[in-house]
Amino acid sequence: MDEIIQKETVRSRQHFLKLATPKTYQNLLKLGIKEDYTMGYANEVGFRASIATPYFWYDLANEKATDLLITPFQIMDVTLKNYLKLSPEKALEQIQILIQNTKAVNGTFSTLWHNSSFDEKEWKGWRAMYEKMVGGM
Repeated sequence: MDEIIQKETVRSRQHFLKLATPKTYQNLLKLGIKEDYTMGYANEVGFRASIATPYFWYDLANEKATDLLITPFQIMDVTLKNYLKLSPEKALEQIQILIQNTKAVNGTFSTLWHNSSFDEKEWKGWRAMYEKMVGGM
């Protein structure tokens, strides 16, 4: 892929959040990936890694510190709309709580937002909610 895009690939997120630890992270390291953004819940909001800041992954299987930076996300668009069945307004309330909780511990608020959620036909009202979310951070 690096040859095709003429740029080094250093970031990754697994589609459908398919993460098999430790194998996925070990494979990413072998490929030269330096950052991963897969750590988060598909069906819930919150802190999957129990932490609100990026961290370097430690390979327990090999008892080895790594330079793979994991940035966990607290919220995903599909979670709010499809799993939790929230309206854009109720979703924004949930997001504001998570932002406050993240700020309280001087954390990094991270989201996973798909470009398809900006389609007003399928996601009516969600673009405006996203803009409010970003404006309130």
